Amino acid sequence: MAVEILNFDAKTVPLKGTNLIEASAGTGKTYSIAILVLRILLEIDIKEDGKNRNISIKEILMVTFTKAAVAELETRVRSFIRMAYGATQGENCEDETITAIIEAEIARRALKHKDDLVDQPEDGESIEEDEQLALANNKAKKEVEARLFEALTFLDEASVQTIHSFCQQVLREFAFETRQSFSVDLVTDMSQVITTQLNQFWRSNIAVMPLDFLQLLAGRLNRADLSKVIGDYFSGKPIYNYDPNQSYPLDEAFFDGCRSSTQTLQQDIASLNQQMLDMCADRQTLEMWVSREKNAIKTFGPLIDQPTAFLETFWTKFEKPPQYLERAFPELLEIANKLAPLSDALNEAQTQLMHHIYAAATSIIGPSVSAYKEKHGQLCFDDLIEQLYQRLCLEDNPALINAIRKKFKVVFIDEFQDTDRKQYEIFNTAFGKDTVVFYIGDPKQSIYAWRKADIDTYLKAGEHVDRKYGMHVNYRSTNDFIAAMNGFFMPTADFDTFYYKDNPQGIHYHLVTAPAGNKKGRLLCDKDTFPVITITEQPNMAEVENALVAQVAAILSGKYSIETIVKNAAGEEVYESRPVRPSDLGILVRRNRDMIPLKKALSRYGIPSVVIGNAKILETEEAKEVLYVLDAILEQSRNAINKALLTSITGMSIQDVLNQDDVITTRRFGAYKLAWEKNGVYKALFSFIADYKVENYLTDPRTRNGERIISNLYQLIELLYKQQSNKKLSPVELKDWLSRSIEDPIAEGDEYEQRVESDDQSVTIMTVHKSKGLQFNIVLTHAMDLMTQNGHENFFVFKNKAGVDEVIPADLLIGEDLEQYDTQRMQENRRMLYVILTRGVYACFIYSSTYSNKKQHCAFYAFLNAFKENLPEGIRFMEPLIVPEGFRYKRKEKDIQITSTPKKDTVSFVLLENNWRKLSYTYLAAAPSVHSPYESRNPGSTYDQFVFQVLRRGNITGNLLHDVFEHISFEQSGAWSKEIQKAVSRYAPHDAALYEPMLLELLEHTSFATIKTDNGQFSLSQTSMDKRLNEFEFDFPVHLFNRSDLSTLIGDKAVLQTNHSLGWEGMMNGKIDMLFEHSGKYYVLDWKSTYLGGELSDYAARNLEQEMSRHNYHLQYLIYTVATVKYLIERLEDFDYERDFGGVLYYFVRGVRAGSGSGIYFVKPPENIIASLIALWSTKTSEITDY
Repeated sequence: MAVEILNFDAKTVPLKGTNLIEASAGTGKTYSIAILVLRILLEIDIKEDGKNRNISIKEILMVTFTKAAVAELETRVRSFIRMAYGATQGENCEDETITAIIEAEIARRALKHKDDLVDQPEDGESIEEDEQLALANNKAKKEVEARLFEALTFLDEASVQTIHSFCQQVLREFAFETRQSFSVDLVTDMSQVITTQLNQFWRSNIAVMPLDFLQLLAGRLNRADLSKVIGDYFSGKPIYNYDPNQSYPLDEAFFDGCRSSTQTLQQDIASLNQQMLDMCADRQTLEMWVSREKNAIKTFGPLIDQPTAFLETFWTKFEKPPQYLERAFPELLEIANKLAPLSDALNEAQTQLMHHIYAAATSIIGPSVSAYKEKHGQLCFDDLIEQLYQRLCLEDNPALINAIRKKFKVVFIDEFQDTDRKQYEIFNTAFGKDTVVFYIGDPKQSIYAWRKADIDTYLKAGEHVDRKYGMHVNYRSTNDFIAAMNGFFMPTADFDTFYYKDNPQGIHYHLVTAPAGNKKGRLLCDKDTFPVITITEQPNMAEVENALVAQVAAILSGKYSIETIVKNAAGEEVYESRPVRPSDLGILVRRNRDMIPLKKALSRYGIPSVVIGNAKILETEEAKEVLYVLDAILEQSRNAINKALLTSITGMSIQDVLNQDDVITTRRFGAYKLAWEKNGVYKALFSFIADYKVENYLTDPRTRNGERIISNLYQLIELLYKQQSNKKLSPVELKDWLSRSIEDPIAEGDEYEQRVESDDQSVTIMTVHKSKGLQFNIVLTHAMDLMTQNGHENFFVFKNKAGVDEVIPADLLIGEDLEQYDTQRMQENRRMLYVILTRGVYACFIYSSTYSNKKQHCAFYAFLNAFKENLPEGIRFMEPLIVPEGFRYKRKEKDIQITSTPKKDTVSFVLLENNWRKLSYTYLAAAPSVHSPYESRNPGSTYDQFVFQVLRRGNITGNLLHDVFEHISFEQSGAWSKEIQKAVSRYAPHDAALYEPMLLELLEHTSFATIKTDNGQFSLSQTSMDKRLNEFEFDFPVHLFNRSDLSTLIGDKAVLQTNHSLGWEGMMNGKIDMLFEHSGKYYVLDWKSTYLGGELSDYAARNLEQEMSRHNYHLQYLIYTVATVKYLIERLEDFDYERDFGGVLYYFVRGVRAGSGSGIYFVKPPENIIASLIALWSTKTSEITDY
């Protein structure tokens, strides 16, 4: 019997029994779960040892689908508990629901305590009613406060997990009850093991298959299809009709049995084919046949002298024979009618043979992989669910059930529509009727069938719960958009929205409403209202994409604006509008391969966009900061250590670092180095984490983005550990690998990297599946034309009559199976339409192709038909737009202004969160332009051949040369060999014999090259070690400034990379390779191992100037000069810029030659620019008054 659907109210819903909540899109599901958790902590008592006690936060289990959903739910629960506790301490609580819950619980408890005082007065004396009420109220407040304080104290022990992490926890914690080995490892990727076993199967069975069968299966049997079948099997979708208890031999006896039927068929088919070909080879016969019909003359007449082509055309017509075919070619039709059933029989035999091979592969590879995992003590994610299902649901295991129920008293299963049968049975068996259980989900958003999400499980569960609720108030969208969505999904009263054909147990659309006082506003075009759902039809997908891109351009042209309701100074509600920004737009596509063409099309018009899903861990800031830590461990220098400590990983300030005991700090990093060399990078980095209490800092609720940082940190450590273990890398090699991976993402396969800093002002492009749970102010999509069959698939996944997902070859998908598959795919495709449309806040632009002639298989077709008969309010068909010629998107300054907050608060917030950052040349500089150096075919001298062709390009060589230059004395060549040997052993040990003598010559050239300055010339051989500072690191505070300020001062030589227009401030950081003094003047020197070309002329002055501009080194030396001047002002009593500062040198060492100025770039920035920069960046302008 169907359970009545009740209206859901998080403040009043009973906290008991089993409950199913159907939460339509945008109705505040996560918010409601967090409210229910808060109520449970306050309201529920359980009896234990004869006494009542409250439920602990540790006894509430929250399970959801993805790690991102876990983080969101956990954050919301933590936030609500803190807000509630703060409210009991007199703090202002902005959430009215939380305030109401606390007040209601205090009132309920106070009433109970008041009644107790009346029944049992103290000392037998009656108490006045006002005093009773005060005592009861005070006691109630203390009880509520105590419960919230306890929850706050144990927040870190709250169980918010994915299904896999829950299963893993149960298997580990109750290892005895589940008969689980204590030494099992969780393996996230079994692909390599599966591939190895697949290769073994192919070698042992396919490669040695009899030749006649290889010929029989030509065009059918391929490794790609077999790999897909096996991959689907390990994803829980076995091949059609596969029986694990059946044997599928591929031996000689099997093939002999197959030959008896296939050989006869092949022979008969070959004989009939030859008869037809012989008949078509007789020209007189063909002329006679063709002359029987005029239509035959037109089609077949030109082919009379081409027997093979004639016959091929005949077979094409035979598929759907025209009337003239029988009159013109009765002789051919007689043979063809004999041949057709034989061909069908052979095709069936080939299909069955392929199915047998797939089943055989499954029966061999499946157990082989299982044996491998058992031998090596490994489990994958699916094994976690399978093993818990076996122990809990298929075995009589009351001890395990009791242990789980004792641990968890209340359970929330979020995203329940994405669960499968085994997962549901795990929860139902573990908790059943004795636990408070809330299943929360939306069957209309079940679109993950390919990941085993089973909508039938959701529907069946709804028949067995105590209560069923519906959430149908949409807090996401505007009033107009909500009304239009209702019209879209229910264009007529009897419309079958989700294709369940009047099945009362199916999924049905429920009209949603807007909350009272909805202030979302509206989308305007030319300051007028605009239809919230528009549909544009085009003849093909190319035109669809063009129209979609044109609409994006139109939206961002300035014509469109978003109008929201705000309160003015008088407290009146008024409309306030702003232009639509790129970040307001979300483009949803069906397939991953659809994203990049759209991104490229948008970029042609200067429209920034980001493809979601390609972010790499090595692109994060944490990757760079881990590199700083590795540098510090290897270098052991104080500067490197300080840089490692001044990161978001530790959260240390400059003062914190200065307060560190130098002796202890040095010992620690020395110990990390020993640990790395002896036990690996994992041990070294976790020692660092422990010593500097990284976990405590990052898990502190006050740490901004702490969970994200620690997640990235652990992933990086794991990645480094795997690289070190798999490739046997030394510490130096591992550090260099990380450095290369960060700086050269193409080498890591990240061809389409997105700059993180621009994502917040970009159009988002993602798949429909990826968009679930997200929202966009404006949605654009061409993913509505979802077909049940596309004609290009070799396999289909469908649920058989037993409710089991199977993979079925296209040739076997016929009859009832085909009809069942079409129904299942149509249902899911319609749910996909629901997900697409409900992502929108203000509007949705739909683009549809009219190309297909199989509209009955298109999910959108039924809706289009209904609209054309009766167009709902707010929906309009629209003609396609064209991008105006010469259009380029220009970002407007006002796009990022925050106008809804008082000006003073806005400035304070921006300064603290948006502008203050760690600044550097790399952060400010524009990305270098692409340059392909000329490759010389004339190597010249042996030394030229070495520096231009042998000396490797990249970071390893740069690090090697920096190491040498840092440790040698340019005036004393006797010790050069020793330092070269040390550096080569670290960075290029396999090239020692070649590198060492050549690097000696390189040092000769570097030391005796001529430095030409404004005041004469000299060489590095004239500088001494005691007048040098190597790797001179600086940090100085920078006052708030913006792009225009900097551009005005330094002109067009230093192009800025970032588009931030609110400005920057913070701490400028950098490291100067060498600061040295010569003849009373101080010089900055930067080493460059860059390859500019294969000839010495490529390092002439003109080419150096181009390289300086290409990489924006002009900005770099200005920053270095400011840092040096600030340093010298502090060190010299009477600093004078013209007198004391010599200038800046860039040594492009491949082109440097003794006795020449080749490869050396010299510049001395004008004094007025440096003075102005210091004034711009300094909080104390008095620093520059001395000169």
